[in-house]
Amino acid sequence: MFAKLPSLSFRVYGIIAQAGKILAKDNLKKLAATMLIDPVTEDYFLTTPRASNSRRAIVWLKEGVYDAEGDMALYAAKRLGLAQEIEKIKYGRGHIFHPKSKTLNPKSLLNPLVESLEKF
Repeated sequence: MFAKLPSLSFRVYGIIAQAGKILAKDNLKKLAATMLIDPVTEDYFLTTPRASNSRRAIVWLKEGVYDAEGDMALYAAKRLGLAQEIEKIKYGRGHIFHPKSKTLNPKSLLNPLVESLEKF
């Protein structure tokens, strides 16, 4: 008999500031609340959520691969006046795994030709 070990998937946005600029926490909260989530069904964190004793991984697109969702988020943020100090927004997929889970196999999480894996 096998017991299913819990895992959680979520969206990740890496927001990169222009050189020498610091992103205002209030602007990041407004950006997340108005653009990056559905306020009825989703919540946001300014850091990666972590369950105690869990393993995390984030899948990012490699440099040179077009990030359509990240570019559209940056375009919309600029149109709303929320991106004065933002240089780039990257989109990724985050995963949180139970510590005993054997699911953290890179081959099952990403396409190695266009994506890279960041483990925590």
